[in-house]
Amino acid sequence: MTTPAQPADVLRARARTLGWWVEVVAVGHLVVGSALFRDVIVDVARHGGVGAVPLRGDRSTGFWFLLASPAWWALGRELRAAEERGDRATQRRTGRAVAGISAAGAAMLPASPFWVLLALGLTAVRRAAGRDDAAGPGGAAGPDDAARLTRRG
Repeated sequence: MTTPAQPADVLRARARTLGWWVEVVAVGHLVVGSALFRDVIVDVARHGGVGAVPLRGDRSTGFWFLLASPAWWALGRELRAAEERGDRATQRRTGRAVAGISAAGAAMLPASPFWVLLALGLTAVRRAAGRDDAAGPGGAAGPDDAARLTRRG
């Protein structure tokens, strides 16, 4: 008989996956973007949303900043799922996507958190290649505690 997983145990297990950290960055991106572009969000809503974002300007900048959040979250979720099921090919592909997009972002906007995502993406690629299988502060590639704790029920 197994005992139910405690929320803190699940959180600790997920925090050992790189995908979870990409998801955390995505949520942070949304929070920061919502604060930075609050006036833009209100202005777009005031104009009905549809067709309210031009190609250039504050509205456009806010739109693209906020649109990146769900994209980063989806990449992080895919990476976490691949880590939990031990799918190294998907970890490698997703890690390359995270690394590639963030490398371009870091090159164009050096004073940004893209460097964090670049490190996470490169680490995912390295782990998927099998050179960092030992569980440590970042966790292990492949089936881990997160999979064990989140698949109960």
